[in-house]
Amino acid sequence: MTNQEKKLFFGEMKALLGEEGIVFDKTSLHDVVQNTLGVERKAIGIGYPESTEEVQAVVKLAQQYGVSLYPISRGKNIGYGEKAPAQDGCLVLSLERMRTIRDFDAVTGEVTIEPGVSQSDLYEFLQAQGGTYFADMTGAPGDASIVGNILEGGFGHTPYGEHRKNISDIEVV
Repeated sequence: MTNQEKKLFFGEMKALLGEEGIVFDKTSLHDVVQNTLGVERKAIGIGYPESTEEVQAVVKLAQQYGVSLYPISRGKNIGYGEKAPAQDGCLVLSLERMRTIRDFDAVTGEVTIEPGVSQSDLYEFLQAQGGTYFADMTGAPGDASIVGNILEGGFGHTPYGEHRKNISDIEVV
C-alpha cells in the first residue's frame, strides 16, 4: 500500500468510525499491541466499531484497499495473545465497544451477546435479572471477553466449562 493509499484508507476509516474510533499513531499502537507473550508486532492501526454495520463497512473498506484485518473482541485474554496481531501490517479491529446483551431467555438462561461483552458485564446483567443464573467464568480478568475466550479455546470451571461446546449460534461478518 502506498503512502497515498494509506492516507485515503485512514481518512475513510475516520469518516466511518469517527475521530475516537480509529488510532494509527505509532506510539499509541506500540502500547496497544504489547502482550505477555513478548511477541513484537507492528499494527498499522486499531479500529473500534460499535455495530455490526460498522464492522461490515470496515471489512469492505479493508478489502478495497488490500488491508489485512485482525479482529479481537476485547484483547484481555491474557496468555492468548491479547491485542497483538498474528502478523505485522494488520489493522486490529477491536470489537470491545460492541457490549450489548441482545437477548435473555429467563426460562433457559440463554443469552445473546455482542463480542465486546465482558465477564463482568454478563455477571452484572445476570445479577440484575434476579441472580437465578450465573455465567461459567474463566480465570481471566473480569474485563476479558466471553466471545474471545470461546474462540480462543478457553475454559471455565463448571460442567459447562468447555465453552466451545456450549454455544448455539454465532453471527459472522
